[in-house]
Amino acid sequence: MNDEKSKLVKIALRYLSFRPRLSQEIKKRLQKESKNDSLINEIIARLSVEKIIDDDKFIVDYISSHTSSKIYGPIMIRFKLIKIGAVPKQIDEQIKQMLPLEKQLILAKTLIEKRHLNMTDYKDKAKTARFLMSRGFPASIVYRQIDLTG
Repeated sequence: MNDEKSKLVKIALRYLSFRPRLSQEIKKRLQKESKNDSLINEIIARLSVEKIIDDDKFIVDYISSHTSSKIYGPIMIRFKLIKIGAVPKQIDEQIKQMLPLEKQLILAKTLIEKRHLNMTDYKDKAKTARFLMSRGFPASIVYRQIDLTG
């Protein structure tokens, strides 16, 4: 039992050495190695207490990185975080806090400027709207920004 525990801890720490992870990601990885769920939960709890795993910090870092370099809107960020195992309630709290409407408008404007999208006629505006929506911006933000820009 102790050998299995130390083996799983080593696996978890090695998995975390590449990049920060959500506790759910680590749980999935450890379940590939062991069927002992209580031991896996114990290891994850210990890593969480020691702040080696911090889901809230991971979500905050994920949101900030996906709104600075390659800009995504709140819908896409939420989708990607849920896909890797984040809790929707935690995601919604952080998005609400970090991406108020004003910030979303600024991000949409930045993306339009970055892509040099000109909106001279209806087709250009529709193309811009599709692009922003594909990046995860809500329709209300997209159309408000198009009205402000174009």
